[in-house]
Amino acid sequence: DRIRELTGCEVDLNFPDKAVYVEIIGKRAFIGVIDGSEERKKYTPEKVDSRKLFGKISFVQMPYLEDTKAALEIGERIGRAAQAFEIKELIIAPHDYVNAFELEYFIKGVRRGQIARYKIQERAYAREVRKVPVFVRDLYQTARDKRRKRNVLIITDPTGRQISDVKEELVRRIRFADEVVIFAGSRVGIPKGLFRLADFVIDLAPYITFATEQTIPVTLSALLTVYEEDEEARGVIKSL
Repeated sequence: DRIRELTGCEVDLNFPDKAVYVEIIGKRAFIGVIDGSEERKKYTPEKVDSRKLFGKISFVQMPYLEDTKAALEIGERIGRAAQAFEIKELIIAPHDYVNAFELEYFIKGVRRGQIARYKIQERAYAREVRKVPVFVRDLYQTARDKRRKRNVLIITDPTGRQISDVKEELVRRIRFADEVVIFAGSRVGIPKGLFRLADFVIDLAPYITFATEQTIPVTLSALLTVYEEDEEARGVIKSL
């Protein structure tokens, strides 16, 4: 505060022109001044706000069943991932008759993982954190309901196209979409009959099958990458 009084400069803790460091060692005080650009910040104007993308993603996940212990563990990891990315909503969507008690364990795991991550976010973030809504609905009814004019439906499947082959059209559709709906399988993939309702069928990692609990982070990271590239490219064009 004394430096501010002497110099008459305004204090900007977020994006300062200069940063002053004071270190006391014994009876001596050491003062250092560095350029403000050298300050490493989490949030800077040139970074794309990923919440703009994740906030309109509805993730439709087929439940992992057939083993209650595994269902609980996988559900917990999925719940943690959904909350970590702060997506619009998570929909647990069985596509056939399922064992009610196995589904109970899966949902219990999702809830447990979500709460654990939410508590960490509350401590770590200086902003308000939103709990991701979690719903249960039949897979086919979800697909029909979500197929609206300004929605984009994406199915992740090894038979799909590489994201690099469709990224321009994909990003353009995402940018103007009200909601981006992503369907992900579990022990079995998404039924082929739903493919006709999808705008895009994407193979995120050709020749690799990743675990069910990895689907949310892998899919959202891939979409964010192409989204950021598009945002940066459009920013360059505007500046020219």
